[in-house]
Amino acid sequence: MMTYICLLLLAGYPLAFILHRGRLKRVFMRGTEILVQQVTELRLQLDAAREVTTQERDKTSRYFTKISEMERERDDWHQLYTGQAIGHGNAQNLMMGEIEKLARVLAAKGVKYSMPMILQEVRAEYLGDYEMPARASKSLDDHAASARVKLAPPTESA
Repeated sequence: MMTYICLLLLAGYPLAFILHRGRLKRVFMRGTEILVQQVTELRLQLDAAREVTTQERDKTSRYFTKISEMERERDDWHQLYTGQAIGHGNAQNLMMGEIEKLARVLAAKGVKYSMPMILQEVRAEYLGDYEMPARASKSLDDHAASARVKLAPPTESA
């Protein structure tokens, strides 16, 4: 009996397929259309998401480029400031040294010389804030040394 029922059931599937072939085809076609539509919508959403991601990546890249340019400019300005500060410190040190040297030359010649009050104030401020002259590279030191004017002792006129 069991085999008879199994045979009947097995024979029923092809029979049902033949009888309902048109309806099944319509159901499968409609299901296929729905799936194609959903896949198409998902692809469009994916493309839109990729576009947004690309735009955000480009925007981020532009921000980082601008930040890098600003950092580079900051470093350039800092280097320029440091170079100017070194030059100013060396010039200040050179000026003070030359003023003191001239004062010693005058004292050696018997001329009573007192440094003007403004120079004493500048010297005191300089020594208070900038005890050591600014350090520079060897080439800057060589240039400053070559720029010094060596004073010859004044000749005595009769």
